[in-house]
Amino acid sequence: MIVTSAMRKATASGIFSYNAPRVSMLTPSNAPTRAARLLTVYFGLNLGGNDHTVMASIGNTPSENTVWTSDSAVLVMAPAGRGEGVSMIVTSAMRKATASGIFSYNAPRVSML
Repeated sequence: MIVTSAMRKATASGIFSYNAPRVSMLTPSNAPTRAARLLTVYFGLNLGGNDHTVMASIGNTPSENTVWTSDSAVLVMAPAGRGEGVSMIVTSAMRKATASGIFSYNAPRVSML
């Protein structure tokens, strides 16, 4: 931050920051274990008003593709995986949103005995 008054200038760094984005909803909230599925991640606050490079991961696996669509949503191609209550991390313009336990992979089904 730079403040100028009466031809004097004061500089301070690290005294201002933006609030981290917050995930408000994910649709759908589940996917098959083997196939990738397109998800929409909605942000209630603080994603930002510009098209930024966005990255996402589900669990410890990076998404195959992530696209910024608006100041309140991104599209994420969920990678194949497994588990229930999996966390998601979305990073945009060096701001990170973490949503714990927001996503699940479908449980396997027995189709024939």
